[in-house]
Amino acid sequence: MRIKNYQKHMLYSVFSLTILLRFIHKYDWPIWGSDSGEYLYLTRYLVENGMMLNEDYIGWGRAYPDFQGMQILAATVALVFDVSYYTSLTWFIPLISGLAIPILFIIGKEIVGFTPALFGSAFYGVTFGVVYANSHPMPGGLAETLGFVLILNWIKILKDDTIWVINPLKRNPWGNMAKFSFFALLLTHHFTLLLLMAAILGILIVEIAAGNKKIGTEGIMVVGLMSLPISIYWLIYAKSFRKMLDDSAFDFLPDNIPTTLVLTLIPFVSLTILWLIKDKLNLPNFSENISHNNYLKRTVASFVGVFILIMLVLWKGVPGTDIPVDFEATPYLGVNLAIMSLACVPSFVMSKKNSWLLWGWLLPILGLATIGAVTGSHLLIAYRHAPYLLAPVALMIGISFQYFIIGFETKKRKYVTAVFTILLIGCAWGAYPPPSVMGGFQEGSSQKEIDGILWFNFAEENSLVASDHRLSSLTFGLTKTNATWENGATVINGNTEQSILAGKDLPTPQAGRKDVTYVLLSEEMQKGVALLQWDPAEELTGEAKTKFTDNNKFPIWFDNGDVIIMKMPNK
Repeated sequence: MRIKNYQKHMLYSVFSLTILLRFIHKYDWPIWGSDSGEYLYLTRYLVENGMMLNEDYIGWGRAYPDFQGMQILAATVALVFDVSYYTSLTWFIPLISGLAIPILFIIGKEIVGFTPALFGSAFYGVTFGVVYANSHPMPGGLAETLGFVLILNWIKILKDDTIWVINPLKRNPWGNMAKFSFFALLLTHHFTLLLLMAAILGILIVEIAAGNKKIGTEGIMVVGLMSLPISIYWLIYAKSFRKMLDDSAFDFLPDNIPTTLVLTLIPFVSLTILWLIKDKLNLPNFSENISHNNYLKRTVASFVGVFILIMLVLWKGVPGTDIPVDFEATPYLGVNLAIMSLACVPSFVMSKKNSWLLWGWLLPILGLATIGAVTGSHLLIAYRHAPYLLAPVALMIGISFQYFIIGFETKKRKYVTAVFTILLIGCAWGAYPPPSVMGGFQEGSSQKEIDGILWFNFAEENSLVASDHRLSSLTFGLTKTNATWENGATVINGNTEQSILAGKDLPTPQAGRKDVTYVLLSEEMQKGVALLQWDPAEELTGEAKTKFTDNNKFPIWFDNGDVIIMKMPNK
């Protein structure tokens, strides 16, 4: 179908807004993202040394050196275009992440048509569940774009019934793009690859069930072949990642069952089961024939029901974490849920040609998120699945929006469209909720915080800085100074005696045990000390604050009005 001129203008407007939205935080924060320091460190090492840092990494996130696709790309851009690694990482990577929106539109147009694809990708591009997470330099943001490229090409391959073109010996544009995106994902982000492989398998299952039996055998073989390099890379090459999996990924498993063995067996057991039942799979046909008034009633009921359910869930905290959510989050949730309520009639989605693929994409990821929420797995943290779940959900919403709007008279449609446009703008306005809504987490770092951190370039070697995760990350990334990350809680939050005692022989993520040399505090950090991504940030108590400033035990060595750096006693 040829795209009309006015549709092109709509596309350009949507894509421009969604890309711009990923950079608007720079107005307030020079650096966005609490893990940015680790990525800056690894990228700088690659630029300065011409090789990746693998064995001697002493920062937080010990698996980061095993997956450096983002750093390789950022370093390449920095060297080719003669820009700083900082500029390349903080500008180019979010830009590439933003390209996920037009690629999602192309996927949607391929599956369900122009209007659902446009509305769905627009919602995906402005909802805070995606923007907040993927607007800073992170492997998951880049992997999101690569993952959508893989999904698009996988769908193309399935629809063309030429699935074996993914064979390395075959030359085919769809097969080549699928291979490129797959191996790029393998090097970039393990979590995205895990969820995308689940989605690929799910899409294959529903395609077989929908009647495309002839691609079943080849499809299963291809997914099996894709699983082999993943297992080899994860379990042989990525040694730190493998150790992390064994230590904490599935704490609910008995100690005598290695996590790596489980992860190796899961794909092959799943594929074996699929092989045995593939000829018996049949997808039921759905056809809805209800009045538009009844549809509107379902939409309203869905919004109310889902909103109440989500608020009850959040009353207990974010699933899989100890992070509470109070009613200050209601406006941010409400405007997003108003749009998400459009997905209230799943059978409508199923009745749309090819849209069963969306359920194959959604359900496996939802299953993994559920496992993470129930078990408390630190690999399958439930809320980290949100951006990946929202992609197929967004296209489902687009389908339902189409059904919604065509039920109105032609003259009224422009008013309905205007209402939904306002809702989308409302989503964009709330794309960066305040820390109080996000469990106390602050993702932005101010210039004064950066200025204070740069002071450590002049501090003595082998210093250990006690701070929260965000400022520990930047201290490590901008100055190469080791920090406490989540291990300095008592130094910061305890009373004077507790802080001094906790600062002695403190364990660091990978640099061994050290005495704390300095304590770094900022005004923003005092509002919420964030240590672990599954625990809420906690405001510093009065006693914790005054112990640093109202006695002479912690002499102040730096103070710019926002950041203070104190030296530990006897240091």
